[in-house]
Amino acid sequence: MAAQYIDGSLLSGDQMNAFLYSQKEPVVITNMINDWSLINWTLDQIATEFGSIETSLKIYKRKSYNLSSITNTNSHPNVPTETDCLYIKCLLKEFIFWITEKKDMIGKLAAFPYSEYWGYADYNYMFEFFKDFSYVLNEVNWGKFGYPNRNGFHSTIWFGSKGSFTPCHQDAYGTNLVAQILGIKEWILFSPHASELMQATRIPYEESTIFSKVDVKSYLQYGIKVRLLPGEVLYVPKHWWHYVENETNSISINTWLEMETDSYDRICEALVKILVFSMKKYDGTSPDRWLNPNEEVPKNFSDCLQLLKSALNENYEVNACLSTFHTRAVVDDQHGSLHKLEDIVPDTSTGQDINRKKISNHCDIRGVDCDFLVNCFADKDETDSYDRICEALVKILVFSMKKYDGTSPDRWLNPNEEVPKNFSDCLQLLKSALNENYEVNACLSTFHTRAVVDDQHGSLHKLEDIVPDTSTGQDINRKKISNHCDIRGVDCDFLVNCFADKDVLTKVIEVMFKKMKNN
Repeated sequence: MAAQYIDGSLLSGDQMNAFLYSQKEPVVITNMINDWSLINWTLDQIATEFGSIETSLKIYKRKSYNLSSITNTNSHPNVPTETDCLYIKCLLKEFIFWITEKKDMIGKLAAFPYSEYWGYADYNYMFEFFKDFSYVLNEVNWGKFGYPNRNGFHSTIWFGSKGSFTPCHQDAYGTNLVAQILGIKEWILFSPHASELMQATRIPYEESTIFSKVDVKSYLQYGIKVRLLPGEVLYVPKHWWHYVENETNSISINTWLEMETDSYDRICEALVKILVFSMKKYDGTSPDRWLNPNEEVPKNFSDCLQLLKSALNENYEVNACLSTFHTRAVVDDQHGSLHKLEDIVPDTSTGQDINRKKISNHCDIRGVDCDFLVNCFADKDETDSYDRICEALVKILVFSMKKYDGTSPDRWLNPNEEVPKNFSDCLQLLKSALNENYEVNACLSTFHTRAVVDDQHGSLHKLEDIVPDTSTGQDINRKKISNHCDIRGVDCDFLVNCFADKDVLTKVIEVMFKKMKNN
């Protein structure tokens, strides 16, 4: 599929802003940055003027994984992640000399032959990157897009060699405007509705970034392909998945545009951070495998909780308290809680929200602690599974979080209760519960599904669709399904991705607000 193209010079800033706000699919905008002096940059000029800037460079060995090689139809290859790359510090001029193959001026990059490696100096916030050249910030102006006060200070610059890429991912917050300054950048974009196809993963973890486990080369027919040329700007709507590869040596500048719904996504991200903090130490592998190199997890659990409380406090639309009208939460700074909830409804004559009535419910964030979190994730209505599996999941949550409470561990357990001594025992209990469970929710189709257990391989397979026989009331076999549900993959990564699933987080947040109201 092809993206829509629009000549931006035909619209005013306000018209362009309204147009973008209404778009549900990616759009390429032309004739909008012709007056940016940066559009005339050359690599030699950059090396001369800004070559002394030190940057972090991501390096990866060139392989067959790129958009020019689409013969691999396997949807589950070993897709490269950020943690597979090497990271070094170098001068910007050394990077430019490296990609232009001036081999005698590349410093430590001499250890990485350009024919064998690519490099990416990505995610450079311009106000930091050009701190000694602040005049550059005013050379970026997003005013024609309806953002007159947004410039380089609010932007990020990316320098990539030919073949460098960013793995397929989804941004949790905002929309994205990407201006191509030099070279050609290829994009493959997928709708948020394709999230199940994308197989989201939070490992390796990066705050606000949800990575895909699939090889996008296998799903090109479902995506929108954009070949972004110099002078063009790509608008990426919120939550659109995207894989990005530099067809040539490339420079681009982007700005992320905040949206009202970001406050809700910050709650989701705070919960994911808590899950990662709680479980990453039980994986048995290097902690570095869990985190992207540019990501830091808070040093202690109380910092994680504070991030969650801040996200709750900033969320002005409390979904769990919604009635038939839209609901606004008024923050009481003195008590650190969300209360005085107001139902509001649009005034059709003015287009403004007007107060409808006040609600007395009081959502107190001071009670958001380890106990509270375990009870939210363990809420039976939200778990939607069977009892032994539910109990195994609750045991994992208790094991993961009880040590962060700051009180005596005895307070968490009844005197006659023992929690397994290690996390692997918790996982084994969960696997046993799954193995004993003959109805596998994850494999349900249009009919009821039964799993036949293969003890030899320790997995659930030979799934049979069954449907009630209306004459007898008994279940009868309808057909067999070839899907293979392997419980051997139930590990820390698996659990974090299950708990961090957007639908699960949405339900957990509903429970959170309900419990805060009832406190």
